[in-house]
Amino acid sequence: FQTQARRTLRKFLDNRDAIDAEKKWLNIFNTNVQILKSSLYANIPSIDVSRRFFDMNDDVARVASSILQRSIEQDLTEPHNDFDQMMRQCVADRLIPGLGTAWVRLETELEDQSPVEDENGGLSTPTDEEGNPLQRIAHQSVAIDYVYWEDFLWSPCRVWAERRWVARKVPMTRDALVKRFGEDVGKQISLDYQPKEANKSDQPTPANMVMKRAAIYEVWDREERKVLWISRGYPDILDTKDD
Repeated sequence: FQTQARRTLRKFLDNRDAIDAEKKWLNIFNTNVQILKSSLYANIPSIDVSRRFFDMNDDVARVASSILQRSIEQDLTEPHNDFDQMMRQCVADRLIPGLGTAWVRLETELEDQSPVEDENGGLSTPTDEEGNPLQRIAHQSVAIDYVYWEDFLWSPCRVWAERRWVARKVPMTRDALVKRFGEDVGKQISLDYQPKEANKSDQPTPANMVMKRAAIYEVWDREERKVLWISRGYPDILDTKDD
């Protein structure tokens, strides 16, 4: 699939020097894709959150639907929201190589719970059975990322329901590696990321890349309900978390 997709992408870009050619060509494929892109996605979609059961006196569900709809509408129009850009890139990937992928993730920031008054009238921080401070959600948001068609991976399967895992490849700089996996691990990971879609003569090598990066694979194991972060440039699993 990736070999055919790269060939299709070259056909779409049509990087031919035809100035001195006797015959002239019109790239109908490119023109057709541009027309389909405009018809499939032009603007941010309108949001519609409605009740499943339209009971006449169910004011709670009606108000909740309105709150959710207005919240989503506001989030999509925020300047820092990448939904519109992500959709345009996914539609282009669907029409040219044939695979458009968006990756939705939940960002959660935790903090220790506030001290509460104990039996003696003093303040103490709530803890669990092991003595660790209990935490609460300080901030939570949903982020949506565009995944390049060549960076989305899944286990061999006949149909999608049989997949054992899905993964994406994320290029990360040295500073990002240290911040994510710690200084001891982050400084040992090889910066081995190279884009594969470029021609061999045009491929940047680790020696002349402006910003060297490492290819980190984020793997979601569907059978074990685990999330793993691995790198070909590091012998051990970088991190493991519960799904």
